Amino acid sequence: MGDNLLSHFMKGRPLPAFLNNVINNSIIENNVTLEGPLSLKRFVNLESLDISGHKITKLDVSDCPHIRELHCSRNQLTNIDISNNRQIETI
Repeated sequence: MGDNLLSHFMKGRPLPAFLNNVINNSIIENNVTLEGPLSLKRFVNLESLDISGHKITKLDVSDCPHIRELHCSRNQLTNIDISNNRQIETI
């Protein structure tokens, strides 16, 4: 993967605030549809995520202890376990 922002983040280093917007904008601009289960196990520093309007069937945010905002409406989710996400403010 090289020495880029994502590899730094996946090693537990702080994620720059703009990266979540870059990821979300990239999904929208490239007309990407997320489908099936989505695991964020290596994104330990993630604080905000908007994955609304996709076809996600299962979402694992258990290894994202810093997540405060999670927008996941208009998916095929039946439940989300947020018991490990003590800082979450918005779902």
